[in-house]
Amino acid sequence: MAQVQKGYGYPVALAEARNQLVVTGSDRHRFFTLLGKKTIEVGLRNVSTSYKEARKRGSIA
Repeated sequence: MAQVQKGYGYPVALAEARNQLVVTGSDRHRFFTLLGKKTIEVGLRNVSTSYKEARKRGSIA
C-alpha cells in the first residue's frame, strides 16, 4: 500500500519498470502469435486487431 500511496495510485516499482521496458519486434510478434493461438483455443474466433494496433504494426514506408 505504501508503494501505491507514493505512486499516487500506481505502485512505484511498476512505474519504474514500465519506464525502462524495451519490447523488441520479435517479442511483440511472439506475444501476438501466442495470444492468437490462445484465443482460438478458448473459442474466440472473431478477434482482430484495432485500427490503431494495425497501423502500429505496419511499416512506416
